[in-house]
Amino acid sequence: LGRQQYSQLGGVVARSLRGIEKDVLIVRDDSTLAGGRFMVCVDGSSYAYKALRNALELAQKFGGSLYVCSAFDVEYHHVVFGNIKDVLSVQASKVFKFEEQEELHNNIIDKGLLKLCQANLKRAQVMAQEFPAVPLTTQILVGKPFQVVMQWVEEVRPSLLVLARHGAHRIDGTDLGSQAENLVRLAPCNVLLIGTVGVRPEDIPWIEEDGVASIPWAPEAEVRI
Repeated sequence: LGRQQYSQLGGVVARSLRGIEKDVLIVRDDSTLAGGRFMVCVDGSSYAYKALRNALELAQKFGGSLYVCSAFDVEYHHVVFGNIKDVLSVQASKVFKFEEQEELHNNIIDKGLLKLCQANLKRAQVMAQEFPAVPLTTQILVGKPFQVVMQWVEEVRPSLLVLARHGAHRIDGTDLGSQAENLVRLAPCNVLLIGTVGVRPEDIPWIEEDGVASIPWAPEAEVRI
């Protein structure tokens, strides 16, 4: 009742959802779920695949379609390198071989992150095979995760956005991931925030790449590992 212009989330909701380990449904409109569009984001974590399973079950229950995305940010390490470059002396830059290092990182990190997203979506497709009646659309998003997810939300206009409370980078003691918190506040649609109860690492779908070494290690590297 106390909603004001520009407010993103009610105070009671904001405080309550931090202390609830179970699923929390945040209602923003009265759009029907029957035949609707469901959206979920996966980052490779067990939390994300629990959210995916919930989204698949709901899409099947309500005769809807599912949109699955995985996002990675190519700009972060560019910013880091820019900051390093600004503080290094000319002599230190030569020792650091800055340009060669930056090119190496661009090739390895960008391509590596893309492969991770591709694997995340392939796992989603494996899980979706258990729900053949649910039409599935997958999409890799490039940019700050919550920003590019918001852009896709505006394009797809889902009836329900299903979010994992935490991602792969969860730190012990945290009650809500930063990407989830941004999306919970900003998403214009109904949001289902999936809790941490019953999350198991073994529930992450297995794909062929899991059994193959993706990087050939040098003997010295294998010794150190």
